[in-house]
Amino acid sequence: MLSSGDWLAPHLAGEPFFEDGPLYFWVAGGFVLALAGILPPHDAARFASALFILAALWFVRLAARELYGKREGDLSVLALMGCVGLLWHAHEATAETAMLAGLAAAYYGVAISHRKPIKSGICFGLGTAVAFLAKRIRSAPGSRSRRRCWCCRFARPSGSATSRSRWGWAARS
Repeated sequence: MLSSGDWLAPHLAGEPFFEDGPLYFWVAGGFVLALAGILPPHDAARFASALFILAALWFVRLAARELYGKREGDLSVLALMGCVGLLWHAHEATAETAMLAGLAAAYYGVAISHRKPIKSGICFGLGTAVAFLAKRIRSAPGSRSRRRCWCCRFARPSGSATSRSRWGWAARS
């Protein structure tokens, strides 16, 4: 993005790269520009991962404190930090860290919806927008459940026991 000047579509080896959204690359490019004289570009771009991981940990903490209490909220951050997968991928320059931060913000918005509806809507909307801009439509909260309901709406299981066990809750509706 920095060399081509095209800030809408990231490029990988000169070819457009549409697997991930542009948000992570925008933030990484901002860190490269801000830390140009201090760090090499590949190291400066990794600060975007650190920013998104810190945001994810913060929103997980807030959501868990809202749902389970102060002590459990603080312990949830330690549990998330102890995950090997998060530890492994937090050091890479990948857009999944931005998606994680967006989903954590969206779930915090859901957690506070009963007390603060305006703040809840803002957090959920911004979190969903961050997740969408990070990894496209697959990461939007609830998209999988909407697809499942849409597919099961047209499914017509028969009355046999095998179809009931195969379709689970869809056969009971």
